[in-house]
Amino acid sequence: MAHELATVGLIDDFYDEDFADVSAVSNSGASGDLLAAAESAFVRRGVESALVVCAAAWSSKVTLVERMGYRSAKLWMLKR
Repeated sequence: MAHELATVGLIDDFYDEDFADVSAVSNSGASGDLLAAAESAFVRRGVESALVVCAAAWSSKVTLVERMGYRSAKLWMLKR
């Protein structure tokens, strides 16, 4: 990333019961509160950018993250 490390926040593997169904958020996206709380903590710490790790096939979580203003930015490559 082309950012000062201290100004980048990382949200990895956050979970809420609203994501139990991989295909749809079960509570109209109320889990956005958890993500919003993390973002508020970042603001207090001077974080300028945030990276959220989210499985591409987990469409309920992807939908919520996109609703919160995130977009795909990185492509991970795997060779087995």
